[in-house]
Amino acid sequence: MFNVLFSLRLLPALQNLEVLEVVECDSIEEIVAVEDEETEKELATNTIINTAKLPRLKKLCFSNLPEFKSFCSNNGVLVCNSLQEIEVYDCPKLKRLSLSLPLLDNGQPSPPPALEVIRIKKELWESLEWDQANAKDVLNPYCKFVAL
Repeated sequence: MFNVLFSLRLLPALQNLEVLEVVECDSIEEIVAVEDEETEKELATNTIINTAKLPRLKKLCFSNLPEFKSFCSNNGVLVCNSLQEIEVYDCPKLKRLSLSLPLLDNGQPSPPPALEVIRIKKELWESLEWDQANAKDVLNPYCKFVAL
């Protein structure tokens, strides 16, 4: 059964990725997952940080993913300061977008510098969990709520 798009080990090969669109995948639960027990144990003991870095990523689009729950497994986070656009449509089980927001000098999160818009249903937006305090408040002005 196909429930993960790619592994954490594959990320270094995707450094030039600019657009990630995942559409109509009935069984996908995560985009990035830890695929081996050794790395999973290291993550559990916090000896390494589960960070997905995609420095050129400009657009994330998730649509019609009935089982999609989070971007990264094991509470991992996505670092992509070049992100301009996020679209989420018909992903009823989504719990975490897993974005790591840049921090200001005072330690508060700030939106990615290039961010322009987040298109998402209001109900889903309000139910999302965030790793960083105030992340939802920081990103809320970029939301364009859709009725799809």
